[in-house]
Amino acid sequence: MPYYWSANAEHIVSLCRPWRTGDGCDPAALALAEERLGIALPAILAQFLTSWGNRFDLVSYREVLFSPEHFRISGDMLLCGQENQGCYVWGIPIAQITDADPPVHFVWWNWHSDQPIFPWKLGIRHLSIFLDYITYGNMFSGATKSASMSRITDVARLSAGGYRHIVLACTPPGLEPDPTWEWVIYQKDGIAIDPGFGSTYAVASSHELLLEAERVLGVVWEKRWQCAMPDIVTSPQYGR
Repeated sequence: MPYYWSANAEHIVSLCRPWRTGDGCDPAALALAEERLGIALPAILAQFLTSWGNRFDLVSYREVLFSPEHFRISGDMLLCGQENQGCYVWGIPIAQITDADPPVHFVWWNWHSDQPIFPWKLGIRHLSIFLDYITYGNMFSGATKSASMSRITDVARLSAGGYRHIVLACTPPGLEPDPTWEWVIYQKDGIAIDPGFGSTYAVASSHELLLEAERVLGVVWEKRWQCAMPDIVTSPQYGR
């Protein structure tokens, strides 16, 4: 059975193909990583990887969560992912690695010296929110069966149309992380809408759901496309 890491996880994975055997990392690979690192991975992260770690659409279409063999320790941080252009990397403080839902920090990274450029800063307060950020970020970047964009936003119509809204305590992908921000997403079964800043983005499991959203919002999507994603990823790596 798949592992749902947060209250939003089941909705996120409804946007793409269902879970099946082989979508997760081999538990033996996790054990080898923990032995090499000398620490146990946070339970949320280990269980997420065991269910979803081989899913390119969820873990590395744009925003990258490292695979177990590429986790490493730098100073007092476990490096666990990177921004899509490699400008900054994500890390979990070793001192809080045993917390039930530890924070995730970020730092701008110099790949030539393989060292941080500035001091580490808190990026997202909880690992479960970070996993929502990575997976929703990849969905809105086009890793779903269907995705669209419009420059018309009418949030009131979303609420009236039966969409429920959630708030993630983080910036949307593309902005420097800041845990005081709020990323608002509207959900309905099989579809998610991000009102954005002047543009509205929708991702869905089918074109029919996008047509329904057009009717509810009273818009015509400016762009619509179909994504055909590889089923399995081979070890997302860090570095540019």
